[in-house]
Amino acid sequence: MSEIKIRKAAIEDAEMLADLSYKTFWDAFHAHPKNAPEDLADYMAKAFNVGQIRRELADESSIFLVAEIENETVGYAKLIVG
Repeated sequence: MSEIKIRKAAIEDAEMLADLSYKTFWDAFHAHPKNAPEDLADYMAKAFNVGQIRRELADESSIFLVAEIENETVGYAKLIVG
């Protein structure tokens, strides 16, 4: 079995994190009956764009961890201090 490597994300990971967070949020929440498609699309466009992710990466109270297997990103976690 391949080893999972966990590392702290860097500003250079912003585009990858924007893409991955958009996809995983969509997968998790698009089918919920209370999520109107237009509301979900509006939220996701604001929350998961590269500029927003860069701002969050630069914020000392936000920590992104990236999980990789064989140098391929397979997941992430976002932690907010405080």
